[in-house]
Amino acid sequence: MVRNPWQDKNQVITSVSWVSRIDDANESLLRSQWDLIIVDEAHKMSAYSADKKTLAYQLGEALSERTDHYLLMTATPHKGDPENFCLFLGLLDKDVYGDVQSLEEAMKRHEAPFYLRRIKEALVTFPDPETGKVKTLFTKRNVQTTEFQIDDDEWDFYDALTRYVEDQSIKAASDDSPRGRALGSPWRCFSGASLPASMLYAELWSE
Repeated sequence: MVRNPWQDKNQVITSVSWVSRIDDANESLLRSQWDLIIVDEAHKMSAYSADKKTLAYQLGEALSERTDHYLLMTATPHKGDPENFCLFLGLLDKDVYGDVQSLEEAMKRHEAPFYLRRIKEALVTFPDPETGKVKTLFTKRNVQTTEFQIDDDEWDFYDALTRYVEDQSIKAASDDSPRGRALGSPWRCFSGASLPASMLYAELWSE
């Protein structure tokens, strides 16, 4: 009888990326039942759409049926895509989180006690043992815009860089492969960088 390595220990740690890609590891993992599964950086399990599910998402779906408790942890905000967010929440419970619109309506009516939304401005410390008072974790931001002047050479460089970034971004966007998505990231770095940083990016990219 072949031993299942996932059942040798009471607790195991593994990589979602690795298990989702290696067939024998995936198959043996899914032959086990778990009391608790914790996924860190769980946003990496997101699916592009219902008919375009990543291997990591498919693993997440399978694991949700093989554990009594499922904890998905991430500090990365979702992309603002309702369908994408709905699919991600569906890993926890397809019935409860199956329809984002109905869930949002329930939250507005305060009829969703199983779902809590916390914004960072509401976060506070634990109460002081002596006074019982709490302090806010995030201080209020005071944003101020500072004016500055750039010379003609800097304007020329900015215009040329903007056109270059736009052209390359369009090319990257037209390529829906992993390579195309990877190539899109450097152009976003260019567009928000300072002049010295942009020149450094250009030198590194050319190499």
